[in-house]
Amino acid sequence: MIDRSAVEAVVHELQALLQGDGARLVIRQVDPSRSLVVLELDLSEAECEECVVPPALLAPIVRSKLEEKVPEELELVLVDPRSLQPEEGERVLPQNSSAPRVVDL
Repeated sequence: MIDRSAVEAVVHELQALLQGDGARLVIRQVDPSRSLVVLELDLSEAECEECVVPPALLAPIVRSKLEEKVPEELELVLVDPRSLQPEEGERVLPQNSSAPRVVDL
């Protein structure tokens, strides 16, 4: 069972990485029954979106931090507004998937 407080701790820890550029990570959903965590990168306060950690680097960082705090296997969906379409996100699968892939949510 995914512990929401562990996900919150990871998000809080990652804020330091993002807030310098005006970005923040927001929890959109934690669904223990589906082992699903949906996070969204909020760039509404960012003056320079290109200055924020790019999706290809951010996704593995988030996955790694979650794996440290959440021992259960989970599916992570990281929604990044810099994606081509706003309804798409980066779906990051732990352990057996080395690279994030963009999928329809």
